[in-house]
Amino acid sequence: MDTVPEPHERSLQRIAYMYRVLQACCFVSWGANVIFMIFGVVFMTELGVSLSGIFLLNVLVIVVTFFSSTILNRRSDLLKKRKAFMMLAFVLRTAGIFLLTVGNDIGIFVTYNIVINLLNPISFDVAIVYEIGEAIELLTHEIKGTPVNPNGATRYYLKYRMFGSLGWAFMAPIAGFFLGLLNEQLASGPGFIGTVGGYRIFMLLAFALYATVTVVFMLVYDEARIARVIGASNPARRVETPAAGLEARPRAATNAIASRAFALLLVSIFLFQIGASLFQTPYAIFMKAFSHGNVFYIGISYFCSAILEAPLFPVAFWLIKKRGYGFTLAMAYLVEIARVSLTVLVIPLGIPEIVLPLQMMNSFALRWPSLTHGISVVSHRRKASGINMNLVVEKAGGFVGSVFGTIMAGASDDIGTYNLLFAFSLVFLVSNEIAFSVGSARQGASKKTQRR
Repeated sequence: MDTVPEPHERSLQRIAYMYRVLQACCFVSWGANVIFMIFGVVFMTELGVSLSGIFLLNVLVIVVTFFSSTILNRRSDLLKKRKAFMMLAFVLRTAGIFLLTVGNDIGIFVTYNIVINLLNPISFDVAIVYEIGEAIELLTHEIKGTPVNPNGATRYYLKYRMFGSLGWAFMAPIAGFFLGLLNEQLASGPGFIGTVGGYRIFMLLAFALYATVTVVFMLVYDEARIARVIGASNPARRVETPAAGLEARPRAATNAIASRAFALLLVSIFLFQIGASLFQTPYAIFMKAFSHGNVFYIGISYFCSAILEAPLFPVAFWLIKKRGYGFTLAMAYLVEIARVSLTVLVIPLGIPEIVLPLQMMNSFALRWPSLTHGISVVSHRRKASGINMNLVVEKAGGFVGSVFGTIMAGASDDIGTYNLLFAFSLVFLVSNEIAFSVGSARQGASKKTQRR
């Protein structure tokens, strides 16, 4: 074999280093996420926002931010420029967390929710890591002559996202434990601090963590290098990407199948998110009430929900390779149905310690890899737009779920209200499982017919 040019090896080393640093950033950012996404909701209720108000905030935010993220993600795909948009998303998120930190009334909370949701970094995050994974696969092929793994980019993304789950699981119990202690210690402080001093300190920590991630990402991510590697690759070799099976078919048939597959994914995401919003949006507030104000139990609950994600990501990757993303996604939906069903069944017992381990049946570790891989297949050349469309449809489902939640919560926030919300979420989760399974079966039959 001919001697490999030095630039290939150097590029691989630099990109591998970049990937490792971004894994660390993922750990840190998701540690910050659990603070403001979960404890931030509880913080707002401590300052007087009702359960129906939390749902209503979701409605307002979705209405306001529906278009901004879509437009900017499409722009990212057209320009093939991820870094600038990712930086903007990070800056907005950092600014939003600061607003939450100093917030004391509904006006600031509304502003915080709008700012933080104007541009979601997740869509760029997925596209960036998939492209890094593709670049590593291509360079490894050039250097060692090994085949390009058709699922290589997905594997790299899952190894990356695993760090996010670990960051979430690491921070959740720490935040829950120290929040309670700090709130007690600072209870006699001035009005701005008072009984919510612990929340403000941890929101400030989340702000600092996101600011750090923003700077590190700006310094480390070399977008031009990734573009050169992918752009210089031989198109003949790149038929082994996740879209290879589609590209081998006639274009019209491929587009039709991909369009139907994407439409089914979007319908499924919509139905799932209606049900999920009715369960997940009020869950932290529910756990605080159910555990008689024990904030630590909130942290333990979200620790339980994330701790199995890391070992389950490889399982998801294996299932996707063996059975496809559709089968894996259907399994994820069943797991979520089981979690919500069992939670509803044990709530009447009044024992929070029984509810906590049920959250280990979190469908995310199977669901998110299936969705991202599926979108990379059916929207291969527009990953950021595809992921953003997923997020937009999630928002739409969240909007509908939040409207239902606002109406159902009313002025009440007793345990019976939460149980009703959770039970109602099952209607949509079960409907989604049926619709997706039937749709996937029909698509499978269509593909077999097309091959003939």
